[in-house]
Amino acid sequence: KLDRQALRLNRLVDRLLEVSRIASGRLRLEPERVDLAALVKEVGGSFEEELGRAGCALSIAVDDNLVGYWDPLRLEQVVSNLLSNAIKYGADRPIEIDVTAGPSVAKIVVTDHGIGIAPEHQSRIFDRFERVVPQRHAGGFGLGLWIAREIVQAMGGSISLSSALGSGSSFTVELPMPERVSAAPDVGSGDGAQEPDRILIVEDDQDILDGLTEILESEGYGVVCAHNGREALECIKRVRPSVVLLDLTMPMMDGAQFLERIRLKREFAELPIVLISADGNLREKARSLGVSRYLEKPIQIAALLDAVKAFRGNARGS
Repeated sequence: KLDRQALRLNRLVDRLLEVSRIASGRLRLEPERVDLAALVKEVGGSFEEELGRAGCALSIAVDDNLVGYWDPLRLEQVVSNLLSNAIKYGADRPIEIDVTAGPSVAKIVVTDHGIGIAPEHQSRIFDRFERVVPQRHAGGFGLGLWIAREIVQAMGGSISLSSALGSGSSFTVELPMPERVSAAPDVGSGDGAQEPDRILIVEDDQDILDGLTEILESEGYGVVCAHNGREALECIKRVRPSVVLLDLTMPMMDGAQFLERIRLKREFAELPIVLISADGNLREKARSLGVSRYLEKPIQIAALLDAVKAFRGNARGS
């Protein structure tokens, strides 16, 4: 289990998006030659554990030699978001991904056989923070499909939905297949575009971790995740964050132990730490621990964004 967590952490760090300012209309694309079938299979394989927990069997059908020029990291994010959505709403039922190519368009169809989406909700399914079922039925904050649509449209493609209540849903992504394209500049940005602020989230609850990541990435932050203080200490050597969101109660090494260790390092003595906890009585203790702010779970989106914005542009590692 620890090896899988370490591998996941390394993958998140290695694939940290350089620029992710979707909300403000800035999206950097770096197209390169992509084997679409291989990419989709790789993403599917990375969900093996989640599929097993949900009781979903995944089948992938692909056309051979389907190669085009797209941004692979962004495309992975699109497929991951669609597959994650299918798992949430299609538990205990099969999921299919079909990848096909026409003369000028590549098509990815992700189909689940879950609860489906009522006709009156389908027109707003790609809206930001939109949820079509109560949050108790699935985790997340309603950002995955919105992010997928923004990325696909930035690539010149389209995404659509076909669904019937009680019969599941199919999401279809259509991407143009240019022979070759040059790396695109930031959309809507001027000269002097800067690297986004990076936020380290240290949290052992995967649902909370996923939700916070969705919100912060949609606001243009780079996000790196750790499941306990020990992982966070290893991670912080590689990625110098502007701020740390820190849970207090975690296995291996808890938040208080992490704080004690990190404050001994001179380069991180002034690093902003935002404590997140479900225990409202910890507010006073938070001050004694030397944290910059305290957020009580369940975390309000406005309070979260206000907290991280307070440290935007903080010099990393200084």
